[in-house]
Amino acid sequence: MKKTVALILALLSLVLMASCTNAGVTTTDDTPAESSPVVESSPVVESSPVVESSPVAEGTPAASESEGVATPTPSPSPVVPTPSPSESSDEIVATLTAKGYEVTESGKDSVVIEGKAKVAAGDKLVVKAPTNYLKIEAKGITGDTIVYMPDKTFTYVHASNAATFLPAPFANGKLKFTLSTPTAEELAEVRNIALNPFDAAKDTTAFPHAATNNEHDQSGQFIARNAIDGYTSNKGHGGYPYQSWGPRSEVKSTDHYTINFGREVTLSSIALYLRADGFGGANSHDAYFSEITLEFSDGSSVKINPTKTADKQTFELEEKTTTSIKLTGFVTDKSDSQGWAAVTEIMVMGKEA
Repeated sequence: MKKTVALILALLSLVLMASCTNAGVTTTDDTPAESSPVVESSPVVESSPVVESSPVAEGTPAASESEGVATPTPSPSPVVPTPSPSESSDEIVATLTAKGYEVTESGKDSVVIEGKAKVAAGDKLVVKAPTNYLKIEAKGITGDTIVYMPDKTFTYVHASNAATFLPAPFANGKLKFTLSTPTAEELAEVRNIALNPFDAAKDTTAFPHAATNNEHDQSGQFIARNAIDGYTSNKGHGGYPYQSWGPRSEVKSTDHYTINFGREVTLSSIALYLRADGFGGANSHDAYFSEITLEFSDGSSVKINPTKTADKQTFELEEKTTTSIKLTGFVTDKSDSQGWAAVTEIMVMGKEA
């Protein structure tokens, strides 16, 4: 009986082993593994690629915090100043405006401009130049003139009394100007640096310019510009060709006649033509200045002593750099005269500083 039971148990074991092998399950121990709890997965967000940031240069605008993306701001365009006409062109441009017409001429080195009819009061010439210097020749005016223009603009307005102090071809005829840029050699030369027959009685755009606090009247015969116009006829008084700087008969030592050069120049001498109506005779019309003080822009001064002569009188100066020369400190010798003292022409020899 016992042998029968053992045989049955052995057969059952063999059957169980065969069924496990057929199921393909292999166990290492008899303890079942704990199953992991199931976790619901969050939705997957695709991550943006990481980009290494470049170093930020100074002045680069920061990224917008709200957007998170740096948007480069374009740099402002540089401000370029608009050139003035004289800076934008190397040409001389001249415009003559008169009643009923206007003429404009331009050229690189030289320009000739002429009016279409006889000149009249108020006719105006405006010249835009490429440099601060302009050489002017005009029909009826003796010689040529170099003027200095701080704004590179020369303006001439024909005065109603121009015939009083200007030669007839220019004062009453058709205006004609030849305008050019002076050469470096011309600017370097010693010349009469006070000469300007186109000087205006009051304000001016070009230098030299004459001014005074004592004129006999405003008729044009005795105004300041007459003594730098280049005309030296001095044995008379009145209108052209005897125009002069003619102060009132009483000239105070504090009165002045000033020539403004508009820039620094270096002077070497001054020459005077005193008005000499009746010089050499008894009881002549004109007296004369026996002493004049010359003052310069640096405050220095020197005295000169003219004599009673119609001839040109030249006074040498120690080389002086200045922007102006003022004649003042007048002492008048009225002996054997009617008491009027005047100056027909002042010539200042010098060159550009």
